[in-house]
Amino acid sequence: MDKEQLSVAISNGLPITHSISKLERKKYKVSHPLLISVLIMAIPIYLSQQSMYTEIAELLMLVPISIGAAFFIRLVCFLPFLNLIYAAYSFLLGNIINFGKLKQIKHEIENTYSEFSKKTGLPRTYCDTSTLNRFAYYLDHFLADNLKECAQMLDKERKHNQMMNKLEDIHEEAAAAADLVERNGDQHRYYK
Repeated sequence: MDKEQLSVAISNGLPITHSISKLERKKYKVSHPLLISVLIMAIPIYLSQQSMYTEIAELLMLVPISIGAAFFIRLVCFLPFLNLIYAAYSFLLGNIINFGKLKQIKHEIENTYSEFSKKTGLPRTYCDTSTLNRFAYYLDHFLADNLKECAQMLDKERKHNQMMNKLEDIHEEAAAAADLVERNGDQHRYYK
């Protein structure tokens, strides 16, 4: 695919990638229903406290307290283990409650990917807004003249970014190790 064809494919593909991003966000919201999961989590809290109260007014006051406690539990779930349990619970609940809707959204996503391939002639792997924007950048700045060169530039850029991230991690580990050695050296001097 030459430069002009690729430019046309990019301009045709960008709106489609935006719609795929919207569908992916919609799919996530449907498969992870925050409000429903919090309300269901509030039920056992409410039932555990219900036996202590007998008047209707007291029982009605327990509803917002239970919902507040469930939201608090959700906020505390920033701990990795609790977050994993809550995410699995939320995902399972979303897939059970919204099964039909989720299936419809997945079908829409597949149709949109097919539309992308038909309109642009590009493989599905490039059906991403950032990828198409990088291709447009390469073409506009004369860094590439065809699809193959754009793909190679993108691959080199990704590998370079991975390498830089690894170097940054190594640098942070080295700085932490140097700091530890310095602190241990200071402690060693005080004990002599």
